[in-house]
Amino acid sequence: MIEFITLRFGAVEGDPPLSFAPGPMTIFVGPNNAGKSLALRETEDTIASGGDSARHIVASLEPLLPDPAQAEAMILERAVEGAAGVTADGWVRIPRIRS
Repeated sequence: MIEFITLRFGAVEGDPPLSFAPGPMTIFVGPNNAGKSLALRETEDTIASGGDSARHIVASLEPLLPDPAQAEAMILERAVEGAAGVTADGWVRIPRIRS
């Protein structure tokens, strides 16, 4: 999850950079080629790389990381069930931002 994100630009030209704390669902709205998909890819890459990702849209990102017990519970919650309700070791459903 993301605690806080700052983009490099404002909502319109001349505005200060846009900063916000995303909720459980955040919607990016804008015209074609405005950078919505790029912002999502950069967000994913920044989290996956631990912050060492090249960024053009996202200026800074503060992830809200779960403690180890919460992380384990989240993984088990997404476990893929095999035949007769048996959990398949190593298989979890992970939502992706990009396909």
